[in-house]
Amino acid sequence: FSFLTIVITLTHCSLVWTMASLDIESLVAFVKKHESPRENDLYFIMTEHMYLTGVYYGIFCCHVVGQPGVLPAEKFVDTVLECFDHQAGGFGGRPGYSAHILYTYSAVQILVMANSLDRTSIDNVAAFVCGLQQEDGSFRGDIDDECDTRFTYCALATLALLGRLDEAVCRRAGSFLKKCQNVDGGFGLEPVTESHAGMICCQVLVAEAIYFDCAVDVQMHTRSMLKLLIQEHSVALTNDVMNHHANQLIPLMMNLLL
Repeated sequence: FSFLTIVITLTHCSLVWTMASLDIESLVAFVKKHESPRENDLYFIMTEHMYLTGVYYGIFCCHVVGQPGVLPAEKFVDTVLECFDHQAGGFGGRPGYSAHILYTYSAVQILVMANSLDRTSIDNVAAFVCGLQQEDGSFRGDIDDECDTRFTYCALATLALLGRLDEAVCRRAGSFLKKCQNVDGGFGLEPVTESHAGMICCQVLVAEAIYFDCAVDVQMHTRSMLKLLIQEHSVALTNDVMNHHANQLIPLMMNLLL
C-alpha cells in the first residue's frame, strides 16, 4: 500500500548510508529484549500508555533490517485486539485504555501486516476515526485532545488502510493542511506555527492521497523538509552545502511521491 511503501522506502533510503556500519544483530537483540512488558519496571509504568505503538515500531524495525521473523506481526494480533475500546470504536495504547488515533493507527498497521484486518470491525474503526474530524478539516487525537497535522496524517493513513478514505474527508483535511503551510514551504503543527521537519514529513506522506482544491507544491515543501533535516543533524553546514544535498535528494524523493 502506498503509505506503508513510502514510509518503508524512505526508511530504507536513510539506512543505505549506515547499513554497512550498522550492527543489525545488536539492534535486533535490543528490540527483542523489549518484547515482553516488564510491568514492575518504572520506565514501563511511565510509558505503558504508548505500548501498542512500541509494538508496531518493534515489528517495523525488524522488517526494515530484514529480520521479520524476530517479531512476526501475527504474534501480536491477540494483543492488538485486547486494546480495542468497544465503546469508542478505536484502539487504546494498552488493554483498558481509551481509544486514540495514534494507537488506532498503530493497531491497524499491525493487523494489516499480519493479514488480520478482518478480525476487527472495520466499520466501527472507520466511524471512530471519521468522528474525530472537526469542521475545519483537522482531526483530534481523541474526543478531548487538541487538533494538529500529526493527527490528521494518522487519521487519513488509517482510513486509507481500512479502505474508507473518501473524497469528502480528504477535501476537508486538505483545506486544513493548506492553512498549516508557511511561506518557507514547510508545515507547522497547526496554522500560524513554525515549520517543523516532523510536521513536514507527515504532509509529504499524505500529499499524494488527498485532493487539494489548489495544488500544494510538493517539491517546495520536500526541499524545505530536507533542509530542516540536514540543518538539525549538521548545524555547521552552510546554506550552499544544504542546497547541494537537497538538490541531490529531491529527485529521489519525488520519484517516491509522484
